[in-house]
Amino acid sequence: MVYFLSVNQAVRTCKVKLSISEERKQDVLETFKQYNFAVNFYVDKAWGPRKKIVNKFKLQKLAYYPLRERTGLQADLVCSACRKACNAVRLCVVNWSKKRKASKPKLWTFFCDSVH
Repeated sequence: MVYFLSVNQAVRTCKVKLSISEERKQDVLETFKQYNFAVNFYVDKAWGPRKKIVNKFKLQKLAYYPLRERTGLQADLVCSACRKACNAVRLCVVNWSKKRKASKPKLWTFFCDSVH
């Protein structure tokens, strides 16, 4: 079965409050920290001195297995981190092409008070 998405597709975001047991909060926080690390690791790999990598397949090829081993994240999270890093670097390249300022992206660390 093949699905085609419309270019004029609407995207909606909804917030959902998760009920996380006290025993699992540290696991969730650690996953957030490892995900942030993975995004920043990919950005570092993509941010070459002369050339920026904006192709997710090329970037994933460079760092996928080392990140899986180092972070212990599931494959879908490592791939998601790669896409997020590519999009951030691509936005910088686009801004430069439009004569706008842009600097190396960094995903900030997740604060513990955000998990209740």
